[in-house]
Amino acid sequence: MSQQIIVYTDYVCPFCLLAEKAIVQATDGMGVEIRWRPFELRPAPVPLNVFSSSAGNFMASPTS
Repeated sequence: MSQQIIVYTDYVCPFCLLAEKAIVQATDGMGVEIRWRPFELRPAPVPLNVFSSSAGNFMASPTS
């Protein structure tokens, strides 16, 4: 029986996809089954007003 790694990754976040290549390379030739599972890191994202006058205010209210 082979080993299994279950990877929970946010399917919306582009940075979460960066781990795929590293995981595949690290387990190459080891007989490891990699199973990918979706996970929403932020299920209800709130748009941020990145153009607000207060630079650095990352918790700005959503734009209407």
